[in-house]
Amino acid sequence: MEALLTISELLKTALAGGAVGFTLRSRHHPIIYSAKGVQTYDTQPSSSEDIEEILRHILSSREMRQFRATGVVHFRCVFDGIPLLAGTKTDGEEIRVELRKLLA
Repeated sequence: MEALLTISELLKTALAGGAVGFTLRSRHHPIIYSAKGVQTYDTQPSSSEDIEEILRHILSSREMRQFRATGVVHFRCVFDGIPLLAGTKTDGEEIRVELRKLLA
């Protein structure tokens, strides 16, 4: 049986494997974009808690306050040494995060 990865572990592994983007939505499977195409990580859907954990890791405190106040925030961040352009928003109970690798 395949070991379940946390979202942080999944992002690290995928970025090391050449991923250029991600879509994370609560109650849905993470989607990974790469030169090979689009791949869905099918072993586990993301929970709101999983997504909030990664947001706490990549958002500054100001961005987190803005997200909680408005439900939307666009930002740049560095994850595991890799610069990312990102946006997140809430729609009812669903949280959606889009992450794209910034190319040099």
